Amino acid sequence: MASRLSDHSGRRVLLIEAGPDYGSDRAGWPAELLFSEEQALRSHSWGLRDAGSGIDLPRARVIGGSSAVNACYWVRGSAVDFDVWRDLGNPGWGFDDLLPYFRRAETDPLGGPLHGTDGPVTVWRVQDWSAGDLAVMEAAVALGLERVDDINGARGQVPSAGPAPKNLVGHDRLNSALSYLRPVRHRPNLRVMAETTVDRVRFEGTRAAGVVTTTGVRIDADLVVLAAGAYFTPGILNRSGYGDSSELRRLGIPVTHHLPGVGKNLLDHPFAIGVIDGRIRPDAVFGVKLQGQAMVRSRSQGSVEIDCHIYDAQYFDEEIGDWVISLSVSMVNARSTGTVSLTSADPTATPRIEHRHFSDPADLERLCDGVEFATELFRTAPLADLSETLDARTWVNGDREALRGLVRSKAATTNHCSGTAKMGPDTDPSAVVDPGGHVYGAEGLVIADSSIFPTCPRGNIHFPVVAVAEKIAAGLA
Repeated sequence: MASRLSDHSGRRVLLIEAGPDYGSDRAGWPAELLFSEEQALRSHSWGLRDAGSGIDLPRARVIGGSSAVNACYWVRGSAVDFDVWRDLGNPGWGFDDLLPYFRRAETDPLGGPLHGTDGPVTVWRVQDWSAGDLAVMEAAVALGLERVDDINGARGQVPSAGPAPKNLVGHDRLNSALSYLRPVRHRPNLRVMAETTVDRVRFEGTRAAGVVTTTGVRIDADLVVLAAGAYFTPGILNRSGYGDSSELRRLGIPVTHHLPGVGKNLLDHPFAIGVIDGRIRPDAVFGVKLQGQAMVRSRSQGSVEIDCHIYDAQYFDEEIGDWVISLSVSMVNARSTGTVSLTSADPTATPRIEHRHFSDPADLERLCDGVEFATELFRTAPLADLSETLDARTWVNGDREALRGLVRSKAATTNHCSGTAKMGPDTDPSAVVDPGGHVYGAEGLVIADSSIFPTCPRGNIHFPVVAVAEKIAAGLA
């Protein structure tokens, strides 16, 4: 947003970041934020936890946000995911409407009608497979999955396996601060204010007139764009008087506009991490890489679209003193919803986050199906020939009911939180923003982050988040 809005020389843009700003020179960045082969989820963390399950909820407090610590997957999702947004009463948000913004965001060497070739984000795919990654792909094909060289090359995802597109340059992470912000930092009309946390939006009547920081500093503006993410955007709205009126009054916050949808509709993809591990055979050469993925449908739910993405990881395990290969499953067709709410009007208080991952029982079945497929995949040649299964680290060791219990107790998050200020028509009482990202009941206040997603796309949400910001920025031009 800062990059695109500052394209206009007559507009002054201030980008406020709660965490540190490491600047344009990669040499000044912490090494763990540049290393693409591992997620630095504990680096610059806000320290959030789910109030119901207790699982960690990593979000990065740093310029570039969680794009600085994620797994670098650049997956668009299926066309139907965005057509659903349109069909829920958001004209202009179908896949064909969003495609120009997906293309504007990227430079993908594969080119073609579904890829951009001159955008800020460079897309990379593996050229030389490690033995483990290659074995995963070949085993997936042996089980009937299609080999696909470009996950984003078709409108929809199909049961398949292939290289994962990633936002990398030379195997180095390209977070949004380096892709979008670095090329425009020289602009005299753009300024970055780091180490500054926003408390609330300041209003004159119903018009946003700027923000107030947690230290009480007032910053005036004609337009306020919130991009604090699905966990923190609702809190800024609440402290600004926008939210469920009864909840605001309970906290002693004056009500500006009753918006009961703020903080509701929390979406995510539950993640079964390490569902089966194997000790790598001594003569097999592996690497610490995450290069490919498989995509499968649920066998029990009669799904037409993809339900699960399966990832492999390879690492040295200090506990057993050997190299291990592991499969994990992200259930990307989740329907369960949770909530984010304030525990206090104090802007430094941690929000209460409850994902309620399996409140929709079908989500549990879909993830169990994915875990069972991953287990079958692991035990299929040639993958089975390259590793010795560690039975104590295998989730599928009993009947289906036992597996359900394991999934309920052990599943975490794929860190795809979204939906807590959802976009919808003014006839939807749970909608928070209109199809332009404008907050209902306010003038000059826009949201441009994953919180406006009405539903969560089937894939890693970094790419859709960027496309959403591209589209909203274009609408404000």
